[in-house]
Parts: sequence; C-alpha cells; structure tokens
Amino acid sequence: MNFVFHLKDVQDKLFRRSRYPGCYVYSRKKNDSKYKLGMSEADIFGRTKSAKFCFPDKDEFYIHFFIICHDKKNVRPLEKKLLAESKDLKKIKVVTESGIAEQGIRSTEYRLTTDRTSLGNAVKTVLDDNRQLWDEVVVFGVNGWTIHKKSIKSLAVAKGKTMHSIEPTKSLKVGDSVYVVYPEGNKAVVSTKGRITRKLKYVWEVHWKKYKGEPFTGKYPFNEVYKLKSEAQAAIKYWYAV
Repeated sequence: MNFVFHLKDVQDKLFRRSRYPGCYVYSRKKNDSKYKLGMSEADIFGRTKSAKFCFPDKDEFYIHFFIICHDKKNVRPLEKKLLAESKDLKKIKVVTESGIAEQGIRSTEYRLTTDRTSLGNAVKTVLDDNRQLWDEVVVFGVNGWTIHKKSIKSLAVAKGKTMHSIEPTKSLKVGDSVYVVYPEGNKAVVSTKGRITRKLKYVWEVHWKKYKGEPFTGKYPFNEVYKLKSEAQAAIKYWYAV
C-alpha cells in the first residue's frame, strides 16, 4: 500500500487511540526487490511515519506488514528471528563512502533483498514458528489490508478494498459489562458477558462470576474486548483468518 496516499486512513482506523510496539516492513517502490525491516518498542506507526519523510516523492513509500506485539519485550526477539532464520531473505549491509557501516532511516539503507512472494513466505514461517512473540499481523494490499491473529494461511498481498479497524468502536472503562473474542479449538468464539475489573498497560482484566461453573478472571488485549456482542461477532470475520 502506498503509505503516503493512505496515511490518514491507516492512522484513523488502525492507530487512532493506541500505540502498538512491533515490527514493520516497507519498501521504496511498489514492486521493489529491496525491503527495510525494523522495529519499535513504543509505536510502529510513528516510526514508520517518520521514515516516510525520507521518501518525499508520492510514489516512493510502500508499507507491507505491521507485526503487532502487545508486550514490548517480544519486539527485539521477533526482529532477530525475522532477520536471522530465513534463507529466503538476503541481508544487505550498507556502507558509506568512508567505509563505515551505517544505520538509520536513509533511502539507501535496506536490510533485505528478495521478491514479495518469498518475503511473505519467509515472514509467515517465522511467525508460525514463534507464535508466542506476536499478537497480530497486518498485511497491506493496494487499497486495504487484512489482519491475521489466531492463525496465518498466507501472507500474500491483501486484495480487499475495505479498510478494517483493529480497535473496538465503543470506549470502555472499569466496571463495564463486556464480551471477549478468544480462540477455542480451530475457531474464534464470543464469550458470555463478563465485567472489566482492571485496566493494565496492554490488557483489560475481565471477571466472570461463572465460567464452566466456577469464577474466572482473565487478561485480554484491548482489541479483544467489546461492549456489544454484535461488535465482537463482527470482529471475528477479519481478525481471525479463515
């Protein structure tokens, strides 16, 4: 996706209220063979947005993946896995004219060279093998994106034109009655009504008086918890790959 053209949509519908740590992959051109993979322990959207300004031409900045980690401690280990594990991705070491290896967000610095299909396959392999390190992966196409959470069948270019949001439409607070989207077997389901008891840094704590006959309290990322059952049911169709 052209990040310059769709910057406002991405910001409003994916990052309007929350900042997410994680990894990102972008390229200078739409059909490039060189990709930059990076990470932020605080705000992947803000990091990518700052990188965009190094590419002033309107056709020179394309975003491919945002890999969201609700726990920032998982970001660096995931980046290392992505850079080290795949034989399909060839690393590029950028050296200045003085012979010094260079870091930073410059138009000449790309860490990987490959084709888009191999890139998707390599990223999918790492994510499948390290499921504990990530929470969501956003795959960008020309006019929209798809979101994979529970499982990944493919990281091919997203074809959909509908812009999807990864956050609930209703604001929540401690004491609210809510529904939670969670995996059960090979599918996603909506919980019975519970109540928010605490707000932590990345999660809501939700309590049920009876869950399978016993009191139960669990912690769930903000974007898994909904005020309305209809919102939770609608979320399943684009959060959980089918």
